Amino acid sequence: MGTYVHYSLGRKDGIESIVFENLPSLIKCMENCRSEYPDEFNESIYLMAIKMNDNGPASLEVDTEEEACLIDRVVDELIFYEDLSSVTNIEFTLFETIDTSMMKWRRYADDLRKVIPDCSEFTCKYYQKLLFDGMTIAKLDGHKYKSDDGVYRIAWVLPEDIDQLASDLEPINVVTEWKDDEQSGVFFIYDALRRAKERECALVVEIA
Repeated sequence: MGTYVHYSLGRKDGIESIVFENLPSLIKCMENCRSEYPDEFNESIYLMAIKMNDNGPASLEVDTEEEACLIDRVVDELIFYEDLSSVTNIEFTLFETIDTSMMKWRRYADDLRKVIPDCSEFTCKYYQKLLFDGMTIAKLDGHKYKSDDGVYRIAWVLPEDIDQLASDLEPINVVTEWKDDEQSGVFFIYDALRRAKERECALVVEIA
């Protein structure tokens, strides 16, 4: 099937409050699966999920790279288990999907300036995070999100940043006929930003 770019709505803080609200469901999912699939159970991720659930957002302030990576894996597991209700007997929904066109990730431009040459550095960096780097809720200087499987990544645009990104991408909205997939991809991001702004939400972007 390939790897696609998915767009959803987050909250004013991006995904942080959504993660913490759903940690009890993740913990139950992991406990339900532990006996049936012991080889798939990760004790370190489970314990970090409990720590985050017990201590709230303060638990995101960590001292080591190992702890920061575990926080990233907790977020990954939360998203993974959302689709496993038939196995875990726990149902929950994290994000409201934006109804917009989907395109394979490899068809997006690897550099935004290939499509909009005079785009600001601010928006170019955001584009890089959204499509290639991913983002983390862990708070540790120098830590960057690292995909666990080399494919999945999650990132978000906070509501206060949407206006500038949408403004910088506005030129794609006046193109009457796209000449390639790279232009299409920039329009899909622009359209998702516009829809998130209408709802006064963050834009969540997943590569999966």
